[in-house]
Amino acid sequence: MILLGLVFGPAAGVIGTLAVEATRRDVRAHGTGLFLAIHYLFPGLGPLAMGAPADTTGTAAAPIALAGILFLACITLRGLFRLSRAQLAPSRPVTN
Repeated sequence: MILLGLVFGPAAGVIGTLAVEATRRDVRAHGTGLFLAIHYLFPGLGPLAMGAPADTTGTAAAPIALAGILFLACITLRGLFRLSRAQLAPSRPVTN
């Protein structure tokens, strides 16, 4: 269990900084608050969302497949976010 925490724990820091990176300084508090509200809503809705495919199909493979699809969607969306930030970046660095 400790090994899993060491491997997957640092990802929480990366996820937490995305809201700061995506918002301007004047709206950062609101953006971070919205991000955290959504971030903490998902653990409550996750079992319901993952249990529905298992109940519908009657197999344990359905929630695992859905989790894989969601994981790939997260990787894709993060890449698109980075791409859009690179295209919208000004030619000179902006100080926050």
